[in-house]
Amino acid sequence: MRRSGKMVLLVGAALLISIHANPQAVDAIEKNIESLLQKILSNQEQMQAEIQTLKEQMAEKDREIAALREWIENQQAASRERIREEIIQQTRALDRQTSPSSDASDTYAAKIQYEKARALMHETIFEVRKGEQKPWFEQTIDEFLVVVEKHPNTTYAAEAQLRIARIYRRYLSEIGKACQAYQALIDRYPDSRHVNESRKALEELKDVQ
Repeated sequence: MRRSGKMVLLVGAALLISIHANPQAVDAIEKNIESLLQKILSNQEQMQAEIQTLKEQMAEKDREIAALREWIENQQAASRERIREEIIQQTRALDRQTSPSSDASDTYAAKIQYEKARALMHETIFEVRKGEQKPWFEQTIDEFLVVVEKHPNTTYAAEAQLRIARIYRRYLSEIGKACQAYQALIDRYPDSRHVNESRKALEELKDVQ
């Protein structure tokens, strides 16, 4: 260790003597150092400029994404509004038609209400976002219930009851209410063509409850 220390001192001393003996070497070293520092500074400035450019490009992409999201939301809102307007126009068109009296009049009213509920169901399935569908399906059930309660003697009543059961089962996953709806169809409309489907559904849901 002592010998190595002495060697370092001797080398250092030799360099100092060499530098003092040759001032041109000192100037060359200083120029090299200065040139190296300038290159480092130039590289840093270039890197900072590139980073700033990347930040600006990312900000522009963020603005484009935000604009695209806003456009999509506006399109969805316009689509829902268009469907609502079509439902209203269809309902008004049906209202303008001449409707027969007595039992046929009840069937006519049931058809209008049933088509209104079915259109709302279609809109809920295909136009409303998955996480926002529950209140829409609940409103759809209420519209089908109007058919069941106000027009129980029409063929549309059994159709509406089946729709209610399917909504509870497929879209709301409320198995208990689905079973009640299927059983109500069997009890109220024993001659309906949907009785077999309702019985099969009840058998399948026994193991789920």
